Amino acid sequence: MKEMTLICLMLLMLSCGTSNNYVEGNTQVSVEYFGEPVHNTCYPNFVCEVSKTACVVGLYEDATKTAGKGVISLRKKKYREAAYLFSYALCTTINIDKIFDQMKIEDKETWNEHWKSGFIEEVRMSGLKIAIVIDKIKDLNK
Repeated sequence: MKEMTLICLMLLMLSCGTSNNYVEGNTQVSVEYFGEPVHNTCYPNFVCEVSKTACVVGLYEDATKTAGKGVISLRKKKYREAAYLFSYALCTTINIDKIFDQMKIEDKETWNEHWKSGFIEEVRMSGLKIAIVIDKIKDLNK
């Protein structure tokens, strides 16, 4: 039941529940781990001055690297650090989804290319997987 609730919340966040300013790269995600709600404001590690495609690819690489660091923290049993890293990766996937939303309006042809290639679904599924991992980290700390 917890997982279903988390998935529903993630879908809500992806559809409208985030605050995003693409120009400044500001997205906020609220997660709860170890009984404490944490509001994580994340910013991409770079300023995108190229195409939206280059931005989403760069941000996805950043999310992947951050999630990889989270896995390393999990292996070292540093659960709080892992949860933070995964929440940052989740934040980044939400940034990407918002860029896709803009792309769908401003450059439908490029958006269609990403949709047909499966990249949009890959990003969204990655966000859902990360949200589930964040939820499961709480169980590891018991």
